[in-house]
Amino acid sequence: LKSLTTLDMELGRALHQRAAERARALRDREVPPPLVVMRQRTTAHLNYVWAAARSRRADWMREPRRVPMLIDAYYGRGPTRAQAAAVRERMEKGLLTLHGLGLWAELAACDPTDILVVDSLASYELPDPDGGPTVKVWAAPDLVMRIEPGAPWEVIDVKIGSVRDGRAYVEGVRQVQSYSVFLRHGARVLAPDEGCRGRLVSLGDASEFEFEITPADIDAAEARIRAGAQRMVELRVAADAAATQALHAPTTCPSADVTELVHVIRRSAYPMTTDRGRCRRCPYLELCLPELEALDQEAGADGDQDAGDVGTGIDGGAMRAGTLAEVGR
Repeated sequence: LKSLTTLDMELGRALHQRAAERARALRDREVPPPLVVMRQRTTAHLNYVWAAARSRRADWMREPRRVPMLIDAYYGRGPTRAQAAAVRERMEKGLLTLHGLGLWAELAACDPTDILVVDSLASYELPDPDGGPTVKVWAAPDLVMRIEPGAPWEVIDVKIGSVRDGRAYVEGVRQVQSYSVFLRHGARVLAPDEGCRGRLVSLGDASEFEFEITPADIDAAEARIRAGAQRMVELRVAADAAATQALHAPTTCPSADVTELVHVIRRSAYPMTTDRGRCRRCPYLELCLPELEALDQEAGADGDQDAGDVGTGIDGGAMRAGTLAEVGR
């Protein structure tokens, strides 16, 4: 289930790939791909995902890491025509904005040695200040560069949507601050008393926001990462303890029922979100359906009413096969 994806996620992945291709070309002093090639590659990726979701379910079941599957297709509720039209519109707008960014002129002026990371997934060990175990962190900044030797490093994060509203901006800044921890402990180009710069680039509304990242900001980001890792450990320990207790409890139930009981107890150790809208976008929805149905019954809710806004099933008129192939024409 963790491999399930959405058209929006795949569009974001494709646009980040286009950005990485341009950055690598400029770093290597090559001619970056023109807009028409960027559009062709993005369309091809989305069409591949769409076709796989339509016709390769069995292949996905065997090789979920290799074959993509859309969440809406898996749960039989789309994608819808409206979703495809929205993705086409965002793709065109995103590609045009990406192609015209002033960032590329800045990057072309940099020395290749001052282009530190280009969309490379890297891991590092975050040390514990009290001497405890380290935390393994995976960081994927879109681009890290500096205009010239001695200038501050700048962490750049490309966003598909707008970051003009307060919540999106704050979340974007916190994410870039987390990436700056990589500069301190992964790339090791920042001393404990050094900061850097951050920049959010929005393809949704062609806006850019630059900000300073102080050493205190990086310290706070480290603390958030450690706290998040500790919380994950606590949840897993609680779930395992509850499951172990259930396994050792005397019962006359068949082993299959006991196994299911253990799964239920393990899931119940994790707090359920109060934002039910997030459930519809979660690839793990299948695991929580019994609990959600029980909650609906308790509240006297009509389960069909909630599902009515996602369109018909993928084979029931949501979209015809091949429609997505028109993306980018």
